[in-house]
Formats: sequence, structure tokens, C-alpha cells
Amino acid sequence: MTTFHNTYARTHEYIRTLASRGPEALQILGGLAQDHEDRFVRAEAVVALARIGGPEALQILGGLAQDHEDWYVRGEAAAALGHLGGGQAVRLLEALAQDTDEYVRMAVAEALTRIGGPEALKALEALAQDTDEYVRMAAAEALAQAGRPTL
Repeated sequence: MTTFHNTYARTHEYIRTLASRGPEALQILGGLAQDHEDRFVRAEAVVALARIGGPEALQILGGLAQDHEDWYVRGEAAAALGHLGGGQAVRLLEALAQDTDEYVRMAVAEALTRIGGPEALKALEALAQDTDEYVRMAAAEALAQAGRPTL
């Protein structure tokens, strides 16, 4: 195994161990998601935050989704919000639907699809008018599955 693979395997195991500690690891994982030099480590920390869940994880993920400089982290945080679900997640995703990056908006559409419900469908209707073709297609597909096709 190469040095790169050894380092990645150790980091992966470290994040899994942290996640297994539950809520007490949220701040450490949030720090990794915010500041680690490797975007894939940041993304893995985001996934671990979603696995732990709860109001504090939702708050950390919402901050990452709205404020992180890396579009990849914002998109992963949007996806994680979709796994957590709930009204607060939908409200955070609605705001994130205005992100400048189409990958992030695609992740928002997929997250809203996962959550479902009237609030999520309303946000998806707005995304069905997005400037990016793939975002529009993702939103339209979700709306069609919910019995609300777009024209």
C-alpha cells in the first residue's frame, strides 16, 4: 500500500471512530469539515456529521452548506441535510437553492427530493425554473414522481 493510501485509510478510520462517539464528536468533525486541507476528508467529515444527526449536527451542516468556500463541501452538506430531513433542513436548503454553483443546486434538488413533503415540493418548483438544465431536470423529475409535473 502506498503512503497516500495508508494516510487516507488512517484518516478514514479516525473519522469513523469519531462518528462512533456520537454527539461528543460533533465539534471535532465540524472542524475537520470546515478546515481540513483535503476536500475528500472534509466531505467524509460531513457524512459523519449526518450519521450522528441531531439539532447540533443540523446547525453545523447548515453553516457548512451556506458558508463554506468549497462548492464540493457545500454540495455534500446539502446532501447531508437531505438525510437529516425536517422543516429546518428544508428551510436551509431553500436558501441554498440560490448558490452560485450548479453542483450545489443539484445536491439541493436531490436533498429536497429525499425529504419530500409540501415545503420541499414548493422549493423544488422554484428549482424547476433554474438557469442550469441539469438542476431543472432533477427538480422536474422529483416533481413528476410526486405527481406534480412541470411544463
